[in-house]
Amino acid sequence: MENYILTFMLEIQVKNTNTENLDHENPVTNPVQIENACEKGPREFAMSGKIVDANTNQGISGAQLVVLVPDTLIYEYDAFLDSSSILAQAVTDRLGNYTLSRRLRNDRKYSMFINAVRYKRYKSDEQLMKTCDESLTMNFMMKH
Repeated sequence: MENYILTFMLEIQVKNTNTENLDHENPVTNPVQIENACEKGPREFAMSGKIVDANTNQGISGAQLVVLVPDTLIYEYDAFLDSSSILAQAVTDRLGNYTLSRRLRNDRKYSMFINAVRYKRYKSDEQLMKTCDESLTMNFMMKH
C-alpha cells in the first residue's frame, strides 16, 4: 500500500507521493482524488494529521476540526448549530496533531471546517474522501 499525505491551505492543495493522476494544471479541482493504486479501498478509514500555521509551520494548539454528516453543507450547520449534524471532530494537541473521533466511510463526500483562535476559518463543502488505505493523513495550514 502507498501512503498519502495531503496538505490543505484555505484553497485546498494536495501533496501525493504518486502524482500521476492529479490535475497539475489545477490541483484545486481534484483535491482528494486518490484513485490510483486500488479499485476498491477499505469500507472505512481513520483520519489524522497536523494543523499548522502557514507562516511559521508551527503546530496550532486547540484548533477544532469538524466533519459534518454527508449531505450537510457548512452554511446549513452555521444557520442552526445543530450538533446532530456533526459526524466526527477533533481538537489538536499542543503540537497541532489531531485524530478524528470516529472513522469515515470511504468514497463519500464530507463537508468540514476548522476553527482556531486568531486564524481564518477553513471551510470545505462536499469534499470527496477516497483512499486505498485504512488511514488517511490530512495536514492543514491555517492563515491569520
